[in-house]
Amino acid sequence: DMLKLHDLLLTNNSIRLLPYELGRLFQLTKLELEGNPLTPELLQKSREVNGTQKLLQFLLDTLEAPASPPDRPWITVREKTGKHMTFKVMCYNILSDSLAKGTKYGYCPSSALAWDHRKNLIMSQITNSGADI
Repeated sequence: DMLKLHDLLLTNNSIRLLPYELGRLFQLTKLELEGNPLTPELLQKSREVNGTQKLLQFLLDTLEAPASPPDRPWITVREKTGKHMTFKVMCYNILSDSLAKGTKYGYCPSSALAWDHRKNLIMSQITNSGADI
């Protein structure tokens, strides 16, 4: 499983571009890129203190945002029968803003963890759910 990769040694391989998806390798602790004709920006980031983490975060943040999550399926507990009143209940588990940190969710772009972004998605789903409760 690539997500568990710790060391990636790519020195002297004529690599010109790094795929942004490398940013998802959040457990990577060592990324060696010397001797490759990469852009000065990427090489500079990789040489800084904590360069591997900084480069991975840059790649992850530059990665295109994923599409919106699919609509959640509704579970019907009991079909309508007779003259009974029906209503729709929605239960939602929201990750606390204080826990939405890149250190815990390194595989997630920081823009997706930002409260304003998450709040808008959450409010849209709640508003569009049509739930009574």
